[in-house]
Amino acid sequence: MLPGYGLPADARVATSSTPLVGRDAELEDLSGGIAGVAAGRGHAFLIEGEPGIGKSALVRAALPGGPWRVLVGRADPVGTRRPFGAVLQALRSAGTGLPTVREALPHLEAAAASGTRATFALREVVLGAFDELAARGPHVVVLEDLHWADDESLGVLGAVGQGLAGVPLALVCTSRPLPASPALGALATALSRLQVLTRTKLGPLAHEKGLALAGSLLGAGLSPDLRAQVARAGGNPLLVRALVGALLREQRIDLDESGTAVLARGAGDVPVPEEILRYVGHLGSPTRHLLGLASVLGMAFDVGELARLAGTTAPVLLPALSEATDAGVLVTDPDGRLAFGHDLYREALYMSLAPSLRAELHHEAALSLEAAGHPGVVVAEHLLLGRPRAEDAAWLARLADATVLAAPATSKALRLAELAVLGPGDERRGSAQAGIVSADLAAGRCQEAEERARALLEDGGEQGPLGHQLSSLLVRAVLFQGRLEEARLEAELAARRPGTSRSARAELLSLAANAAAPRGHWEPVAELAGRAEAEARASGNGPALVGALVARGHAAGNAGYLREAEVALAEAVELADREPTVGSFPHALYALALVDSDRTGEARKLLGRAREAAETAGWVAGVHFSLSLGAGTAFLRGDLDDALADLEAERALDAELGMGWQPLDMALGCLAALSREGPGAAACWVPLFEAAAPHIGPIRGMANVARALAALRAAAGDVAGAIGILQPAWDAALAAGLAMELPTLGPELAALLVETGRAADALPIGKELRALAARNPRVGSISAAARHVHGLVAGAPEVLLRSAAGYAKAPRLLDAARAYEAAALGLARAGRREEALEAGREAVRAYVGCGADYEVRRARSALRSQGVVVRSGRARPKTGPASLTGTEKIVARYVSEGLSNPEIARRLVLSRRTVETHVSHILAKLGYANRTQLALAAAQGLLRL
Repeated sequence: MLPGYGLPADARVATSSTPLVGRDAELEDLSGGIAGVAAGRGHAFLIEGEPGIGKSALVRAALPGGPWRVLVGRADPVGTRRPFGAVLQALRSAGTGLPTVREALPHLEAAAASGTRATFALREVVLGAFDELAARGPHVVVLEDLHWADDESLGVLGAVGQGLAGVPLALVCTSRPLPASPALGALATALSRLQVLTRTKLGPLAHEKGLALAGSLLGAGLSPDLRAQVARAGGNPLLVRALVGALLREQRIDLDESGTAVLARGAGDVPVPEEILRYVGHLGSPTRHLLGLASVLGMAFDVGELARLAGTTAPVLLPALSEATDAGVLVTDPDGRLAFGHDLYREALYMSLAPSLRAELHHEAALSLEAAGHPGVVVAEHLLLGRPRAEDAAWLARLADATVLAAPATSKALRLAELAVLGPGDERRGSAQAGIVSADLAAGRCQEAEERARALLEDGGEQGPLGHQLSSLLVRAVLFQGRLEEARLEAELAARRPGTSRSARAELLSLAANAAAPRGHWEPVAELAGRAEAEARASGNGPALVGALVARGHAAGNAGYLREAEVALAEAVELADREPTVGSFPHALYALALVDSDRTGEARKLLGRAREAAETAGWVAGVHFSLSLGAGTAFLRGDLDDALADLEAERALDAELGMGWQPLDMALGCLAALSREGPGAAACWVPLFEAAAPHIGPIRGMANVARALAALRAAAGDVAGAIGILQPAWDAALAAGLAMELPTLGPELAALLVETGRAADALPIGKELRALAARNPRVGSISAAARHVHGLVAGAPEVLLRSAAGYAKAPRLLDAARAYEAAALGLARAGRREEALEAGREAVRAYVGCGADYEVRRARSALRSQGVVVRSGRARPKTGPASLTGTEKIVARYVSEGLSNPEIARRLVLSRRTVETHVSHILAKLGYANRTQLALAAAQGLLRL
């Protein structure tokens, strides 16, 4: 008997022992439909899907347990010209118990053997056989691979379908996805019009279901490396089974102590399953040869690329490509290119090529693709696989320079290949080594870049252009790791070396100025930046000029000379747009200056440009810096959820690349978590920056560390301890001339001093803020900070209300909420209850707008203690559509419309990584497993966005 169907073995219907996994809904629908046969309700079912997707397994699982007899037949490509070839097997499996069938078989077999076309009489005989099947009780006729069926079989099935509704007969057919053949498509249309056809389309198994299938075959859980191998099957059950079988045959699977299945050796030599090789082997020789060429081009390719590599034209390739497409080896991808249906198909064909032939074909592909104008990173991938030779050295160097931003790992591989083909004494080796440092730096691997640059410099590479290049790279590597003073000293030392050209000196001085700028002390930084600018203009070094302007603008902004900062940074951005360069942050720092000046709308757009440019170029340091500034900007606006999303994206980037997440940003995360959820949520951030806090020193952003530690002390009731943290931070910022730290530190320190009865000690704070506001009369948030301190010290609620209005206009919503709260408490203490209630409502409304749920609860409690009961301002729920923030609602709507993360990022001026974080939050809050479920719920009206 044939397994699964209960048929004689001579039926010769191939079956698979793959367990049925992940098809519960489809199985329930098919089983329920077939059950109608017992009640005389005939129906047709068409199960569509690619080879190996589990069509036959689904049918077999749906058949047992009913009062029907099962007949099975299978079409095949060889039998497409045999009349009724697809139904012949099914009728033969009915045996000789049915007279009409017994009479029909000799005629059908004779027609099939001769290959002649069937006559009308034979067609009537076949229809009579189906009538007799129906008359003898419930029958299920299974016809596999109907896409290969002959026209006569399809024609008779159409006739059977016309009377199917009232007879106990079910037709269960499997096929490749329609339109697999015009005749089959016409049959499906006809049966659908008769309302007797149910179509089920089987796609790949979900990732976890594919892993579950492999686990059921092995009877064990899967290790991460084995899970990665199973993922290569793309959710195709047959390929999962074949891959697991190949690994077992090669004794590549072991069980560890916990009973988990693991790869016995590394993943590099995992075999291609024999089933795949046999499947591909069914193709004609010309098709296999062409697909071998295509496998060199990768998983997806353009027909024009393949034609050029084959040395012919696209029309000549049409027969072979049609055969490969019909067999399902090739499919069309969403971009309209041809692609292998699975990477295992491609790998089988690729590995069938001799290694030397593969290398030569990759080399030819690199030449062809470059001539056709393809991106350098695409050309480079083929050249690296093409076993570069000595004459390719200049080509490797040129591609390395072209890909250092877009694909630093590829650039590094190209430089290593260049070193491999260059002779020991070749003078180009030094440049190749410097290129490796550049690639490491662009990839964010700053420590590796530093170590290699130091080693090369110590090996006698300090002199000449190469020495200057290595010195510059070393300074950047140290600078990107946050060791500012060390970077400045390294740069100034290198600039003083004998023989340093004017252009090199300009670059080194600009780096020294950029290292000094965040630490304050405006005058010496301005002098250093001025020297760098003069050298850069005299030598025509554009990137160095950008760096000098960035340093001057950054230092001016930190010192509170915001107009001067804007002018310098605007020029830097204009120059950088003309000549993009690595190492300076003109767009992002200009955005910071605009935020300081309350021009937040312009800042967001500019920061978006910086982020998009960095992500497009693959410049990790730029992405990192953009995320950091994006978080800071969002926090100042009062968008706590957006700030935390940026910080989580930045943290994920650090974990991925091993870059040290800056303590200043960790402290900002602590502040955001405290306002949103309270001390418990904020405490988990403290270990990430507390150890580094004593070593930070005066630097722009240090206020966040002091504010975070002080806020946690104050929340615990230790007001004196909080003052003990904020007062030294204020003094240090003042001494370093870091004026833009003062508007954030001042009001918080003044509030604590007033609370402890030390209002007089807060008077100098107000004086400094008023002086800073006088230097920047256009910046409302600085004036608001000065009024905030004055209102606290003087106990003047009216001044605090004016401060709150100034903050709100800036907009600095969290600061506005605190000023409103202070005003409400002052009014309450003065017995002005109605005014206090209104100010309290404004405070709570502002806190709610920030997503500061903890601050809402704290403020309402503080106001209640003064007899002011604010009943509005309920915090958002934690789950469900109402829990989504404003940004999350917009992102969710775009996801439901089918936009990709990069498309959403461009529309919202966010980082792609930030959008990914928002999407994960959205799915968690709504309880969906993936984007598809979200989109489906929105389409069905279950989710209103």
